[in-house]
Amino acid sequence: MGVRRHRVTRQGWAAAGAAAALGALTVAILHLVRGLDYWNYSEGVYALTARLWVSGGDLYGRLVAAQPPWLFLTGGGVLSVDDSLPALRLGVGIVQLATGLLAAAAVWRLTRSGVATTLAAPLALLTPWAVHEHGALTPEVLVAPVLLGAALASTRPRLAAVAGALATTAPFVKWSFIVVVPVVVVLSARPRRAAAGAAIGFGVQALVFTLLFGGGLWDDTVVAQMQSGRRSLLSLDGTVAQAVWNLAGLLAPAAFAVVHRRAVDDRPLLRALTGLALAVLLTLATVVKEGTALNVLLPIEAVLLPLALTGAVLAVRAVPAGRVLPAVGAALALGFTFAQTASVLTADVTRSPFTLPTAARGAWGRVATGAEVRREADRARRCPPGVPFSGAPFIAFVARRPMPDGQPDQFLPAHSPRLRGVLARMNADAIRCP
Repeated sequence: MGVRRHRVTRQGWAAAGAAAALGALTVAILHLVRGLDYWNYSEGVYALTARLWVSGGDLYGRLVAAQPPWLFLTGGGVLSVDDSLPALRLGVGIVQLATGLLAAAAVWRLTRSGVATTLAAPLALLTPWAVHEHGALTPEVLVAPVLLGAALASTRPRLAAVAGALATTAPFVKWSFIVVVPVVVVLSARPRRAAAGAAIGFGVQALVFTLLFGGGLWDDTVVAQMQSGRRSLLSLDGTVAQAVWNLAGLLAPAAFAVVHRRAVDDRPLLRALTGLALAVLLTLATVVKEGTALNVLLPIEAVLLPLALTGAVLAVRAVPAGRVLPAVGAALALGFTFAQTASVLTADVTRSPFTLPTAARGAWGRVATGAEVRREADRARRCPPGVPFSGAPFIAFVARRPMPDGQPDQFLPAHSPRLRGVLARMNADAIRCP
């Protein structure tokens, strides 16, 4: 069946330990580098929504929430322990570390390479969009380990049902990821068991979350989202170009691994990851929806990375046979990817973190430095008590200021006819500060 069954060797355990250590170090460094920098509008919306829910807010009732519950359960869980932006970002960073460790497990099963396994964990944290979104409470960050975990479990017959159930948590993080469920089921070692697990997992979550949050869950996350508007394809040329630019360096060695799949140690896992990669690539189509940004690339990077590292290992192994060009190509492709990461980390005042000449100047970059965030938050704190804050939800979260009508999400009420009553209440808060 294309699987060479081994027990985990001493080399495997050593690689796992090294991967965990390097991954944890990478999280710590990125956490310190990120500080209070402001990169993603949605992070502030979801963080403030999670805080209000933990404080007793009526999630999906009076409190509008654009995403399914797992996002707010995760954020609320962290904030209930330590209600601060650094704590929330560290908690999300630990989720990203889990993504890295699962990527390392996948690379070990695919290649049995200690070096590639060790590098997989930190590199999974250092792909361009993983760095761009580091520590941000957004669904794309949280769904990445779910996808890798489902793929890893799906090729084990005794875990097929678990894989199916796990895959169904993805749409309850963000609905567009429902596309991964049939792929995990069909490519699993026991499709019927996986299908049963998926049916049970989806049904239980739908029932429990509806009982907890009521029908407003479906109104906000499905109906209102579908009403939020679409962008024309002509307006997305720069977005598509940026996506191709960001993914090209991972797609090339990943394709090499698929073409040379006979040399892979665990071919069922390779098939599962390949199918999953194709499925998550379909989620790129959601950028036509107003309000959807290119952070949808983050889980695509997470699934492609183990395939890309596998392709690189296979290319290097071909060198003794005189095939040098694949190894050179893999090195250049991965270097191209992580050069983009370097540009994110060293973004200057132009705030253009990716070096794509056709991208709009200032696109995808940092919104404000930590120092600028502190100044804006201090300004917001000087507002009179109880007066709604008129700025960005991210600043409101840091400054602990209320938003108009207590709504962190300003986008969905403004774009969905179903929420016109909420928008009217927000507009009624005419006295705002600053």
